[in-house]
Amino acid sequence: MQDFSSLKKAVNAYEISVIEQHLQANNWNQTRTAETLQIPRRTLIDKMSRYNIKTPDRKKRRSL
Repeated sequence: MQDFSSLKKAVNAYEISVIEQHLQANNWNQTRTAETLQIPRRTLIDKMSRYNIKTPDRKKRRSL
């Protein structure tokens, strides 16, 4: 188990993990990911920006 120095860091790490898992499960489709997370697409995009989660380029996505 990771040692987090604050609740905020722990929550952020968990949120990043969940977002990345859902993005990968939905082949990085933001609309489908937002739907499965039950959040607006704009919120997902904002969180991806805040956490610096980058969408792989199309060539790499096809091979995943």
